[in-house]
Amino acid sequence: MGGIVFSVFKKSSPEAVKMTINALNKLDNLWREEGYEKFYFRLMAWHYEAGRFAQAEESNNKIQAYKKLLSEGYVAVNNGAIKNRMVQEKMFAGIAAAKLGLEHIKDFAIENDLPFLDLIARD
Repeated sequence: MGGIVFSVFKKSSPEAVKMTINALNKLDNLWREEGYEKFYFRLMAWHYEAGRFAQAEESNNKIQAYKKLLSEGYVAVNNGAIKNRMVQEKMFAGIAAAKLGLEHIKDFAIENDLPFLDLIARD
């Protein structure tokens, strides 16, 4: 059991920390600057206006999840917790999953020709 306790306190390499911070900043940029935050708020309203309350709630849950991930990520960077290997790896995996989710919602918006697709910056 002692090995398990020590694995919790392993340090991440400076390269892994830098990679995770860069990924966090990229996700933040996608969310705030490239329009995904506005898109999700509009998607939530669109579902609500159409009476799709479960989908509106799901969109709200996604908004809260992205905000929480970004907030907790920056807290971990600021307080140094990101240097802990377990924290860094968990954060990197969460960021990767979140970025994949943004790609999926963009594909969904394109496939369904959503009228507010223009809120997302296009490649």
